[in-house]
Amino acid sequence: MRGRIVAVAALILVVGVACSNASTGGGNASASAGANTVGNVPRETQGVTPTEIKVGSLASITGPLGNQYAPIADGVEAYLNMINAEGGVYGRKIKLTQKLDDQTNPSRDISQAQALNEQYGDFAVVGVAVPLFTGGTYLGQQSVPTFGWNVNPEWKGPLSMFGEKGSYLDFTGPGPLGPWFAKKVGAQKAGVLAYGVVQSQDCATGTANSDKKYGIDLAFQDTSLPFGTTNIDADLQRIKQSGVQLMSTCMDPTGNVLLSRGIRQNNLHIIQSWPNGYDQATLNKYPDLMEGVYFSSGFTPFQSAKSSKGMQQFLAQMHKDFPNDQISEVELAGWISANMFVDGLKAAGKDVNRTKLINAVNSFHDWTGNGIWPAQAPRDWTYDHNRHSPHPDCVAFIQVQHGKFVPVFGTASDPFICIPHNAATLPST
Repeated sequence: MRGRIVAVAALILVVGVACSNASTGGGNASASAGANTVGNVPRETQGVTPTEIKVGSLASITGPLGNQYAPIADGVEAYLNMINAEGGVYGRKIKLTQKLDDQTNPSRDISQAQALNEQYGDFAVVGVAVPLFTGGTYLGQQSVPTFGWNVNPEWKGPLSMFGEKGSYLDFTGPGPLGPWFAKKVGAQKAGVLAYGVVQSQDCATGTANSDKKYGIDLAFQDTSLPFGTTNIDADLQRIKQSGVQLMSTCMDPTGNVLLSRGIRQNNLHIIQSWPNGYDQATLNKYPDLMEGVYFSSGFTPFQSAKSSKGMQQFLAQMHKDFPNDQISEVELAGWISANMFVDGLKAAGKDVNRTKLINAVNSFHDWTGNGIWPAQAPRDWTYDHNRHSPHPDCVAFIQVQHGKFVPVFGTASDPFICIPHNAATLPST
């Protein structure tokens, strides 16, 4: 549930952007894509010296969406600062030496991915956050160890690609957590609103399939809204007539806010569930319109840090290194990416190379990032590249209450609700 809607929320933001940014730019590679050396150094060990390991990151730092994706490197740097202060890994400090920008341009994303591997000779790419990961195909083909925020289909498949929530995303398959939530809040009739673009529509299809499997009446569905629309009056009338008690969306914050404003203006008593907006910056911007809205999180909520050593470390180090940042999921994705990379280095041994690192990470079957992911649903790389793991689906639910994010339904020591992915029936709420 969570992986699908987060990926959709990120991808639909680029509708119309890719077409206007089709030119090639930046990141000229100094060697051919098929070469297996950079200078006189084999690619297997490029960027590795007796005292350091050099890595690079790739994000949409500038362009129309830069404010969302740029902070990935902050999370990476914070984790590496913590590790380097402890002496690094086998005496080597980890250096984030390049932070490349694809400018939200799919052609430039490819050339920048090539540049990290061929021009700059980085050992790995640690910290990817882009809405269109066209460079992911190249990195996968070249078996470059790559770690980042999985909101793109290119993560799926290659054994060298490690998304922070796993590399497999199921957009349309049914899952139990959405229907469980509907029953928990007493909603017998549900609705879903989406844009008329494939990623948003696939999210709505997944919602519909989930509701159908678990007996929720999907009384309203519209997957034809133009991206950037400013008027949903017709939908609001249909929503009112349908008797919907719960509205889920497959939209970005602009669309979600439009729905919330319409619900309030029409004095409708409808529960809302948004796929994104669980960050302080968005809440600061729309406190009234987000009051009462629910979110779901696959990672330990920031407000539940006492239950997770990894989350405590993340928040403490971020406040130390980047005190002016407003903590967000993309920064956490950078931290998780660096954590997974470093744990892979430790498992690979002192004489590390790319193949050893990739094999080491792929041996992780119960990786939680020190409790950032729930123990019931760890990263299991036997499955996470291509398919659902046998672990249950787990999310923590959060609601805005009196202007603050508050975890709900779980406990202080365990904020997660976990249900087997293929459960025939839902557990009691």
